[in-house]
Amino acid sequence: MHAYAQGAHRKHLLVLSPECYGFDKIEYWGGMGQVAYNVSKRMGDGFDVYLFSRTREDRPVVHKPSGNFTVVGVKPQPFSGGRQEWYACAPRGDCWEAADHWACVRNFITGEGRDLGIDLDDAVAWYHDWFGAFPLLDLAERGVKGAFTYHMSHKRTSEDIAQDARLGLERLAADYIKSNHSVATAVSGCQKQVVGSAYGLPDNKVVVIPNGVDTGVFSPEAARNAGVLEKYGIRKPYVVFSGRPVPEKRPEMLLEAMPHICEARPDMHAVFMFLGRPENNRNRGFWDVYDSEAYGKYRGRIIFTGNGDIGSYIPDNERAAIYANAEVGIFPSDPDIAPEAFGLISPEIQACGKPSVVGRGTGLEETIKQGVTGFAVNPKDSGEIAGAALACMNTPRMGQSARELMEDMFSWDIIAGRYDGLLRSL
Repeated sequence: MHAYAQGAHRKHLLVLSPECYGFDKIEYWGGMGQVAYNVSKRMGDGFDVYLFSRTREDRPVVHKPSGNFTVVGVKPQPFSGGRQEWYACAPRGDCWEAADHWACVRNFITGEGRDLGIDLDDAVAWYHDWFGAFPLLDLAERGVKGAFTYHMSHKRTSEDIAQDARLGLERLAADYIKSNHSVATAVSGCQKQVVGSAYGLPDNKVVVIPNGVDTGVFSPEAARNAGVLEKYGIRKPYVVFSGRPVPEKRPEMLLEAMPHICEARPDMHAVFMFLGRPENNRNRGFWDVYDSEAYGKYRGRIIFTGNGDIGSYIPDNERAAIYANAEVGIFPSDPDIAPEAFGLISPEIQACGKPSVVGRGTGLEETIKQGVTGFAVNPKDSGEIAGAALACMNTPRMGQSARELMEDMFSWDIIAGRYDGLLRSL
């Protein structure tokens, strides 16, 4: 937590997140939630922080992890007072839910939650992706300044969402930011370029603040939790891929790299920590490689974790144990499909003292030092991927350097300090 003069005035910080959290009837959903939660709970004493998430409970759920940090789960109720123009510019159910959620949050602040004492006239706000467009525009009318974080790439959003519904909301936010006192943040330099190009945001309106990593949970000491490997049927030695098995992450390139890796390391396995059932995803390319007759001799070296349910999630401490016992992480995201904005996976494995091989031209590249903590490679070249992985295995110092880089530049305490400074300056 960052120091603030004792007795000084504390502003209210509203954090509007699309995610849900894993405690007391509030669900955990994904990466943006990790960012919002990990930064919010580390904000300085100059703020009373209120993080508003979604919940499935009919009644709001209030949780207070620390003295100046409160999490409120609010269930979006259909058409609960959101403006008609919001629904008109959000022609999809999930975008309607964004409008509903903000309407319910606003009703909570001014209604049954008024005992929390949130003063919108003395507040700043932090918004996340398309889900934050409605609160940004609504609170702006009350003079509330804030920071709007773009997590996902314009190209991926555009391809995933029919008729660019979410993209339109992010553009609405950008149009407001261009001419007002709020600012945008991007999670990487790569993402800043994408946001600038897609939404016309000038450089001076976009601040780069990367995502971070919990260096306490993700650490070399996590390797001691070897029972996790038995739980998931993981055999050492192994390289590891983690993430959603979507086309832009190119998990099939690790499959294709395995024959090259096994030439030098015949005992090697590959672990895929997929978040969700791959068969239900768009990435048929992975299964085309895996099921091919030519790949038969390597299938016994491929290990999958998780129970296969969509949204299945391996807890942080277990993921850390898997990373810390691996040889190297391989994350060959392909910018030609969609430029990965950042990705938490590479910082997580590096914090565990293991090097990382990532796709060149993505935000992941900004998490490594080339040749020192890992390599950025051509994600389409399985031979280059394999060569980089073997080089990492043959250079033990890389793992220690990776850990040092995460401690010095990417710990959540450091990232929270940067947001703290930005939001105080508004």
